[in-house]
Amino acid sequence: MYQHCDALVFPSYIETFGLPLIEAALTGLPIIAADLPYAHEVLAGYEGAHFVAHDNPKAWMEAITLLEKGKRHTPINLSERPGWKELFEDINNTIQTS
Repeated sequence: MYQHCDALVFPSYIETFGLPLIEAALTGLPIIAADLPYAHEVLAGYEGAHFVAHDNPKAWMEAITLLEKGKRHTPINLSERPGWKELFEDINNTIQTS
């Protein structure tokens, strides 16, 4: 479905991860997301992300207006990011040092 869209507009301010953000970034889709920590964490390093204050409708309108129809970005590369293995190693190390 993301291949048939011009952008993902994701104004949520109650997310903890935002799976659609990573899905859209994997396809190179331009993304307008709430300017909140969860979105910055998920989209770190992705050039197609634009962040907007979640409570500013005018800023959302302006960001949507500036979108270029059909534009794509280099898909996000997740291979450099830590995964489950690193998470459990961190947990284990924390438990052992406590």
